Amino acid sequence: MKFLFQDKIIGKINKIPTFFWFLLLAAAEFFADAYSSLFSAKTNVAEMAAQYENLFSEAELTLNQPVIIAIACVFSALISALICELLIRVAFAVVRRFALNVQKNDFCFRVRLVIIIADVILGLIGIIYFFYPSVMGLLKALFEVTVPALLLGWFYEDFRERFVPRQNQARVFSLVAEIYLGIYFALRAMDLILTLGFYRTALSTLDTVAVIAAPVVVLALGGVAILWYFRLKKISSVPEEPTIDENDEKPKDDTIFKDFGF
Repeated sequence: MKFLFQDKIIGKINKIPTFFWFLLLAAAEFFADAYSSLFSAKTNVAEMAAQYENLFSEAELTLNQPVIIAIACVFSALISALICELLIRVAFAVVRRFALNVQKNDFCFRVRLVIIIADVILGLIGIIYFFYPSVMGLLKALFEVTVPALLLGWFYEDFRERFVPRQNQARVFSLVAEIYLGIYFALRAMDLILTLGFYRTALSTLDTVAVIAAPVVVLALGGVAILWYFRLKKISSVPEEPTIDENDEKPKDDTIFKDFGF
């Protein structure tokens, strides 16, 4: 990660227009959840075709389902990318009060790049779903939160050394981790309660394990985050070395009337 986020490399790839990176983010968002997106689009289009079958037949029209499915997937990916962009900017608004030495555009670009990498990894895992749909729930429970969380943590190790004052490094990490993992734990716990406590649906063994494992995985990540926080707290407690002025390093010449040759 440190190699990827070197100033030299970032300076080169950051010259590519932001619109391109947004489209790449949208494509990555679709790829990360391609199976679910395609399945959802096919189901919705099929329901629409059945609902308006008489209307289409009377008008002598046929519904081009593949085109509509493609359009639905494109719009879904664009909306997901827009939500990501909004969350990135909200994250910057939250952490900038900790005296970060980074511009907004630079911050957004770096985090966007991490999300794209995480989406690609999730998409590669998601290829399994097309061949073995039954394991989708379990693999999502294991990796959907874990992959982005670990990549963001790895990214922060480089980011804090470059842009975060040492005394604030633990506080920034704690705040972001609490929000990120707290939201996911609440969602996973609610899903567990609703699925097993309120909805009387027949679940397979794998689906039952997946529903239970999802909040447990988030709790495990929370344990890792706590250990990481105490490590950063030790680092933050060490005062930063004062910046040395190069002019102060030069020995002073105490010779009187040096300019006159004495």
